[in-house]
Amino acid sequence: MQVAWAQKPVWTDSQVNLFERCPRRFFYTHVLKLGGRRTETAFMKMHNVVGDVFDWLKTTHEMTVPNEAELGARFDQAWQTRGAVDHGYAEDYRRIARRLVDYLVETRSRGVPAPAAPISLGWAEGEILVWPDSVVRGDKGQIVVRRVKTGKPRSNAFDDIEYTLLHLATMQTYGGSAQVEVIYLTSETTQPMELTERKLKTRSEKVQEIVRRVRAGDFPVKEEARACPRCPSFFICGDLPSGAITIKNV
Repeated sequence: MQVAWAQKPVWTDSQVNLFERCPRRFFYTHVLKLGGRRTETAFMKMHNVVGDVFDWLKTTHEMTVPNEAELGARFDQAWQTRGAVDHGYAEDYRRIARRLVDYLVETRSRGVPAPAAPISLGWAEGEILVWPDSVVRGDKGQIVVRRVKTGKPRSNAFDDIEYTLLHLATMQTYGGSAQVEVIYLTSETTQPMELTERKLKTRSEKVQEIVRRVRAGDFPVKEEARACPRCPSFFICGDLPSGAITIKNV
């Protein structure tokens, strides 16, 4: 299948991260926009509640801190709409989710908050919008750009393309003295991001290659025994039809 773009495509960093995991799933989800969702476990629903509250904090309280009554009401609303309310261990999941939210609020008190606007990384073939979770000015005046994860750190986490994108966006906007750090809510830890010059060069080239491949319509299947059966597009994934398709907008 040949893919043509009516205009220069613009992607988000999370969308590009999906391309790295499986180009074909990226094609189905973000190019053809076929939709589909995985079955959510109680554990996933718990994390969705935290994510929902975090989105509210970023929009309503980007530069402020909510009081306890306001935070509690917003958490209860998120739990009722997105939580595992009917699960046998619902109260345990609710308690854990609330602790994650409380720790998230604690981390927001570190440093002076600054606006966290999306940052555009541009190439001839397309653009990528990177959304920092928060930006603060530290005690010594340095800019700190943060990514928040609800889980625990992985030993190879910084190998993911999203961190290269976040680093490139930070350096482009705030300069080489800025620091990128990742906050892990489950382990209640903060990990500064460190990349060697060699790794940064290699991964920057990989980012450009991904943008080029998306523009060229290169979306091969990346088969994985564990990931594929859980993919929303599992039953339609296969050979693409011949011919050309024009994408009018993304």
